[in-house]
Amino acid sequence: MQQYPHLRTVILIRNMENFQFKVFEISTVQFDPRNYTWSLNRQRNFEGYNVQDGVHTFTWQPHGSQFTIIRQVSGSARSFEVKKPDIQDAEQFLTNLGFGEDWVKFL
Repeated sequence: MQQYPHLRTVILIRNMENFQFKVFEISTVQFDPRNYTWSLNRQRNFEGYNVQDGVHTFTWQPHGSQFTIIRQVSGSARSFEVKKPDIQDAEQFLTNLGFGEDWVKFL
């Protein structure tokens, strides 16, 4: 962190059912492990709690190697939606793209 004082973390929250998203940045911080206690939940994931206020701060799923830092969504978060494109005929799509047989060379 001392090497990269302007390092930021980008958070993307996604709802893939309707292609809606939120994105925001936070400062990247180092967490002192002495400030957290750990326990196993019912799914056998580790949960980290802040020693000072008991707030659930982390969840680590070792079987899936996923580490989650629990944060409030920033008021500056930008929401957006990605429109699903209409289904196109593959041949017409390639023609519109300008695809040619010379795009691929088999060795």
